[in-house]
Amino acid sequence: KNVFDDDKMSIFSNNDKWAKVINAKVLKKLKAIKTGRQLVDVAIAIHSGKVYMCLGYDDPVMVLPLEHAFDPEPIMEFKEEFNDLVKLAEELAK
Repeated sequence: KNVFDDDKMSIFSNNDKWAKVINAKVLKKLKAIKTGRQLVDVAIAIHSGKVYMCLGYDDPVMVLPLEHAFDPEPIMEFKEEFNDLVKLAEELAK
């Protein structure tokens, strides 16, 4: 069932104790994830003590440039976004 919904994200859970995992610190880190030009979608699943993250990126990150020169900017954005997700994973591990 949908347990949290705002203009940025939705949280679904079949566990009544979901708020113990998605506490204020975790929620703050979730809200810090910025989707946009490169990172277009994030899905996170927590099941049996494991965290699964699925990240959807646009072509400049996912496809090797064959017809154009390599542009490092999308990769630098990826690095910053990925660091935010690592911090989220660290908070979830507590």
